[in-house]
Parts: sequence; structure tokens; C-alpha cells
Amino acid sequence: MNNLNQLRVLTNDDWIFPRYRAAVRSFGGGPMSTMITESWNKLFDIGDSMSSSIDEVNRDSLMIQEGGGLGRQLAMAAEMVKADVGVRVIHASLGGFDTREGHRNRHNQLLQQFDAAVEGFLQEIETAGMLDRVLVATTSEFGRRVSENGSGLDHGSASSMLLVGPVRPGRHGEPSPLDDLDGNGNLKITVPLDRYLASLAQEWMGIEAASVLPDSPQPIGLF
Repeated sequence: MNNLNQLRVLTNDDWIFPRYRAAVRSFGGGPMSTMITESWNKLFDIGDSMSSSIDEVNRDSLMIQEGGGLGRQLAMAAEMVKADVGVRVIHASLGGFDTREGHRNRHNQLLQQFDAAVEGFLQEIETAGMLDRVLVATTSEFGRRVSENGSGLDHGSASSMLLVGPVRPGRHGEPSPLDDLDGNGNLKITVPLDRYLASLAQEWMGIEAASVLPDSPQPIGLF
């Protein structure tokens, strides 16, 4: 959800919402439609459990004013976390990193949004006294090449992941050397993605990595 008003579907009791809920709850008949109905009912239950209204969100906060779409998503995430409704994983996204042109300016703008959104989110969580219970973990579907292609960078095979929260501070894994690239001009991967995911699953969520990831990857030791 990328718009603060979308939470009204979960939290408001205006005339349209009881009708909307009734329509969704009556939608069924097959495996897929039943799954959709069950998913919406879980969302409705979360909305009913939330103690704060979306109208109470501080729209002048750092994450709203400077965090762009990611900030708006994290504003809603903060409300769900503070309401303690049982949600364990919330996914938010920030697009635009396919910087084949104008990489320098575009990348700076995106990281400024990311910084404002995450900082504002953590401020909300800290005020609620829940900072030791929340971890922000980034992922990306691709990295960037080292060499410029005009004013931009082509897709690359390695990237950097950031963890913010109750994590062991510092750099985990060896940095990929800029003067020792692979045969395609890409950074060499020093920490495989499955080990990163294994750490999030096993070390943070208490789920045995081998039960959810193939080849039993070993956690990195992040916490």
C-alpha cells in the first residue's frame, strides 16, 4: 500500500466499508477465491485490532515529507507495528534503481528518500519503545556494474545489503575488491544471498534456514 488513505479500507466504519467487507467475505467458490477471501479477512482483523487511526499519523513527519513513496509505506508499517497486531514481516519497496542513465543524481535522490523514510520509521518505533523488536533489512534484485556506461551503470551481479536495528554492528563479509572483477566486469559475490536470507530466517525469526531454503545455507552471524 503506497497511499495513507488505503488503510481506511481496514480501519474506517463509514457507510461504504461494511458493504465492501460483506462483499469480499461472500466472495468464494473455488480454491483461489477462497484464499483471496481469507487473506482479506486477515487484513480486516488487523484493521479491527489497530488502536490508532490513520488520521492520527503525523503527516508532517520526516518520512512523509522527505521519504516519498517508501516513507508513506513505512508510515503505515509503523502503525501496524505499534498496534502489535501479530504481523511479523512487512514488505515495502522503493523503485527507480535501474540507473542506466543519470546514475549520480538519481542514486543520490533515492538514497536521500531511503534515509529519510527509514530514519522517520525508526523514530516512530523508538517513541513506542519497540526499537529492540524491529529489524529493517534491505534486498535488491540486482546490483550495478563498476564501469560507467555513459552517464549510467548497467546491471551487475553483486550488491550491498543494509540492516538497521538490533544487529551486530559493522560490516559482515569481505568487501568485493574493485580491482578484481569477474570475467563480465562485475563485482565478485563474497556473501551469497541465501546465507543472508538464512540469517534473517534463523537468527532473527527463529525459523530453521534449511526448512525454507534449499541446500541448507549457513547463517552469517548477524546478531
